[in-house]
Amino acid sequence: MDIRPADETDFAGIARVRLAIDSDAPHDDSGVDPAYCRFLVRSGRFLVAEDAGTIVGYGATVPVGPATLLADLFIDPVAQGRGVGRLLLEAALGPPGPRMTFASADPAAVPLYARAGMRTLWPLFYVRGPAEALGLARHFDTFEFAPQAAAVGDVTITGIDRSEVFAYWAGCAGTSFVVVQSGSEPIGVGVIRRLAGAVRVERLSVIRSDDALDALAALARFAQAVELVAYVPGSLQLSVELLRRGFRIDDHDLFMATDEVLVGRHLAVVHPGLC
Repeated sequence: MDIRPADETDFAGIARVRLAIDSDAPHDDSGVDPAYCRFLVRSGRFLVAEDAGTIVGYGATVPVGPATLLADLFIDPVAQGRGVGRLLLEAALGPPGPRMTFASADPAAVPLYARAGMRTLWPLFYVRGPAEALGLARHFDTFEFAPQAAAVGDVTITGIDRSEVFAYWAGCAGTSFVVVQSGSEPIGVGVIRRLAGAVRVERLSVIRSDDALDALAALARFAQAVELVAYVPGSLQLSVELLRRGFRIDDHDLFMATDEVLVGRHLAVVHPGLC
């Protein structure tokens, strides 16, 4: 078994592994998406496990401030149970330090990540619902910014530079970077992506958590959304407010980390693979 860095020649094999696990795997922000794979090669540590010339698994981490985010870890079903996941995880995470991940529903994932020093802290809900259900208690203005300028606003709020992720999103069709304000007062920064039949909020950082629901509504209004999709921490009041308004949970991950503060209190919508 050879664990080595991935490159573009491996992308077809990586996509095959991802689709072998889930034939309906999303074709954006996953191992099926060459643009996402290029982002991982460029910005993180992207590794493949190769057995007799065939890719049987892959794992990737990206730096998020002082922490390491495990963005992906997938093993071909034919190679599971042979310790491939453990080898990839150890190589991808590197030396001990602050680390985090959003674990899937795979029952083998949580024990593996727990042995790597991460504990389960809260669920991340993939919510979907009618944009009109959000209402708008207060009027917030929205302005579309260039990705670099939006990234500067985001780091001012969160204290963590995610400009490389903003640059990746800038290359994704249908993406807008939106600054939310009340008059001249900044409220938050959002990244939205228009998909077939819905608008997905990739990220929303807010200065005050009490503004999260209205800021989300402002993003929906900006995008003229009918249906809204977002990744919302179950630990936040925002998730309660959305469920009260008829949003449903399509899926969920478990946030696991060495320290809960690795996802800061200013993030109201958190992308599980990009954070």
